[in-house]
Amino acid sequence: MNFTHLPVMLKEVLEWLKPKPSGVYVDGTFGRGGYSKAILNTPGTTVYGIDRDVQAIHAGHELQKEFDNRLHMLHGRFGDMDTLPP
Repeated sequence: MNFTHLPVMLKEVLEWLKPKPSGVYVDGTFGRGGYSKAILNTPGTTVYGIDRDVQAIHAGHELQKEFDNRLHMLHGRFGDMDTLPP
């Protein structure tokens, strides 16, 4: 099954973040990467995606290929982000 997540507040999030080409961002609830993908559409951005779901991590690894490895997946909980290995 191929699951696609459509971010509900994508426009608002991007307006607030205003991703910059050298910016580094954390997606603490990666899911299927809808918000991360939108951020990565700004060339030169880097995103660290965190999720505790193994399927979400696998989805992220597929997305890494599309964005020249500017996406880094971390398996764990966003509440533990300060102890997750980079």
